[in-house]
Amino acid sequence: MLEGERLKWLRNNQSKLRVSKYNNLNPEGDETQTPGSSTGKRVILPSTYVGSRRFMDQLYYDGMVICGKVGFPDLFITFTCNPNWPEIQRALNPLNLKPHDRPDIIARLFEMKFDSLLSDVTKKGVLGKVLDYMYTIEFQKRVLPHAHILIFLHPSNKYPAPDDIDKIISAESTSIKYLFKYINKGSDRISAVIAPTDSTKEVHVDEIKQYLDFRYVSPSEACWRIFSYSIHGRKPAVERLFFHLEGENSVYYKDFEQIGNVLLKASVTESMFTSWFVANNEYEEAKSLTYGQFVSKFVYIKKSRTWQPRKRG
Repeated sequence: MLEGERLKWLRNNQSKLRVSKYNNLNPEGDETQTPGSSTGKRVILPSTYVGSRRFMDQLYYDGMVICGKVGFPDLFITFTCNPNWPEIQRALNPLNLKPHDRPDIIARLFEMKFDSLLSDVTKKGVLGKVLDYMYTIEFQKRVLPHAHILIFLHPSNKYPAPDDIDKIISAESTSIKYLFKYINKGSDRISAVIAPTDSTKEVHVDEIKQYLDFRYVSPSEACWRIFSYSIHGRKPAVERLFFHLEGENSVYYKDFEQIGNVLLKASVTESMFTSWFVANNEYEEAKSLTYGQFVSKFVYIKKSRTWQPRKRG
């Protein structure tokens, strides 16, 4: 119900929002009175919606950025809920119930135990000093939730020899990209369609319908989302930097707006990327930093569309 209401709101409201390249909105010639509804493309299921394909893709790219900064992850931990945990049995046995009868208890208990595990590993350092981490919570068809955790250890606490690694792991992964794609693959989905092939017929892609058609929500996941528990987490935070060619920045506008009025907005020609060039002219320190290094010394103020030095202390 909660997920359906959010998708319903997106379907009823996002039809008013359009996006196009600046050059496409500002061609040579007088077309500034063109209504917004006749240009651009629909934004169907945005990356701000938790679980969407764009959302999961961004998590994957964030993970690869962390990997590029601190190196490959050292540990891949899978933590699965056990229906025989004594806490579960104490709650269910007197009522003659099975774990699948009370997914709310399963979700609450797993969340507490997962938080304890994450604290032991990342804060107490039971496996070594941790620099960064990422995790994703998933849900099995048999009600039980489980977590995938990637751990990046401090260089002084890594496991250099195969014998050291064998003492703490029971499996290995040979592909770093696969590892990050695996923990950010999203919910299980399946769909089968029998339809005639007609290459001349225009295909209308409805990402919300695709998401709903493929979606399966288990009882424990439903409870997890009702309780507003986190599905994904990472440390440190990742700042997403946008770049584009001149005049190729994305412009967002409502479909009832006149294109001429849209083009008069300052935000149309100013972007995070163009503001970086301005900051290089204003701050001497900025000239020694690449675009990717910029966020370590500067912070982007979206309201004023400017980069400002980070405050210390």
